[in-house]
Amino acid sequence: MDSSSDKGEIDKLKSGLYSRTFTPQSPNERSQIQPGKNDAVEDDWKPKETFDILLKDMTPRKPLSWIKIIFIAAFIFFLLSVATAVYMFYGGSVVVSSKNVDISVIGPISMPGGEELVLDIVVHNKNNVSLESANLLVEYPLGTRVPGDLETELLRDRQDLGVISAGGIMKKTIKTVLFGEKESVKQIKISLEYRVTGSNATFGKELLYDVTINSAPVTLTVEYPVEVNANQQFQMIITAVSNSSQIIRNLLVKVEYPFGFHFDESEPKTISESNTWRLGDLEPTSQRKIIIKGRIEGQAEEERTFRFNMGVASSKNEKIIGINFLSLPKSILIKKPPVDLSLNINFDSGPEYITSVGSRIHMSIEWFNTLPVNVLNGSVEVKLSGKAFDRTSVIAQNGGFYRSIDNTVMWDKNSNPVLSDIPARKTGAVNVDFGILREPKDVISLRNPEVFAEVTLKGTRFSPEGAPEEVVSTATKRIKILSDLNATGRLVYSTGPFTNKGPIPPKAEVETTYTAIWTVTNSFNSVSNATLYTTLPPYVSWLDRVEPSTERVSFDPGTRQLVWNLDQVAAGTGISRAARQVSFQLSFLPSLGQVNLSPIIVNAAKVGGKDDFTGTTVEMTQLPLTTRLLTDPAMGAWHDQVVK
Repeated sequence: MDSSSDKGEIDKLKSGLYSRTFTPQSPNERSQIQPGKNDAVEDDWKPKETFDILLKDMTPRKPLSWIKIIFIAAFIFFLLSVATAVYMFYGGSVVVSSKNVDISVIGPISMPGGEELVLDIVVHNKNNVSLESANLLVEYPLGTRVPGDLETELLRDRQDLGVISAGGIMKKTIKTVLFGEKESVKQIKISLEYRVTGSNATFGKELLYDVTINSAPVTLTVEYPVEVNANQQFQMIITAVSNSSQIIRNLLVKVEYPFGFHFDESEPKTISESNTWRLGDLEPTSQRKIIIKGRIEGQAEEERTFRFNMGVASSKNEKIIGINFLSLPKSILIKKPPVDLSLNINFDSGPEYITSVGSRIHMSIEWFNTLPVNVLNGSVEVKLSGKAFDRTSVIAQNGGFYRSIDNTVMWDKNSNPVLSDIPARKTGAVNVDFGILREPKDVISLRNPEVFAEVTLKGTRFSPEGAPEEVVSTATKRIKILSDLNATGRLVYSTGPFTNKGPIPPKAEVETTYTAIWTVTNSFNSVSNATLYTTLPPYVSWLDRVEPSTERVSFDPGTRQLVWNLDQVAAGTGISRAARQVSFQLSFLPSLGQVNLSPIIVNAAKVGGKDDFTGTTVEMTQLPLTTRLLTDPAMGAWHDQVVK
């Protein structure tokens, strides 16, 4: 190709581009391409491939979607994270993991209760940096005690371990004493707290360690009848024996009674609710005994279960068990007696009878032969015990005999022919009377006085084979004596803690003041929630003056009720200790209609409360107080009537 001609064509094209008169060539006019060979073009040139490349470069590209962008970014972040983790793991990172801190315990997994427990706690720091400010916290189960000082409860213990170097091991030994029931599991919580250099955060690791109590520090045995008759008194003997090598202090026994059981007495006495006993301090290998007497009401073939609990008293309340060593159930079967016995006192057939001082007791002993055969050669004995009954007042009826040397009333076939042959399915009865001591001073040396009556019926029956068999039935009755809570009142003018004014004898329409004095006494049972209350007549005014001021005396103007809250009145008040007494001042304004009368200043009063021994209410009424000043030494009988 001629280069000069090409140049001419280019110049022509340029002049056309910038010319205003240039007329473009018609698209229908085509220039003819002449065949020929161009030496500038190589023979191996591939026109199609070159065209495809040019076409590809000229084609516009589509932008990437946002999903692909996120995917690419996540993939890049993953690669960076893996690279960082690999670097930190193999490149000496200072990051600490609690997984690289091991806590292990070396010690027994079971042991006797009450014995010293020794545990070695090992902390292994497998991190490549030190653990700083390391503290070991050990939390013990309820009832844990300090070795050598079982009175001191141990709930938690903190020990400073300081610094545990990288790869280092720290060992601590702890000692404690665990208590609990046999086969109970006690859990000890072990916690490690620590810090690392460059961080204020506190890190931790925990471990729970279980110890099984394979034997209790104290064993408990109970001797009791497997079968009893309904309402028949029986006894249970509880024996506690120490298995511990240390002194066990503040030991308590508590018995959960079944329905229908009536507690009669025990040795030693209970400390709470007739079912809790304090055994005190039990030395190694020593023992304590408790004897309980009572009766069960119920139907034949019924089974009743007692539960005997023993442990250490609570530090907050010495009358309840804080740490229970064991809980022992025992069952008793109520059997049908061959002869049913019942004791009725003044027509009361309950298990116990409550009466007052000086009362008269009429006791009827009734029997019913439940056997299909007769009972022969019968005898009945009533054993009376307790110091609250009058031994000189016992009268045996129906041919009985009172043997005073042992306080036993007896009947047999010779004194009462009915007992020689007791028919099958038939009833019978004998009676005895006696009195309760009249004066409280006779029994004030007692506390919670009572009388027990134990009845035994014996006889003989013949079996179907003709062999004689002894028949024995028993029954008991308990008589509790109410405390003699008493109140007396008097009205004075010239004596007492207050200065009174006004005319004596009182004058109509002129005010006169008086001092009223109440005195309360109590015999042999403590009385709780005691109050003495009365009302004042409308013509008497309350002056709000009370002596001593510590006594709680209140007056309600609306109801005109006057109340003395005594709270607890101890046994022996007014007999072996000072009486309770209070004085208050009143104003009396008589009217003309009361002339020649001795008006009431304080209406009849009542004093009452709960007898703590019998569990019943004791109450008595006090006569009203009038203007008759019989106890005022300066006043005479003529000073009482109102004058004009």
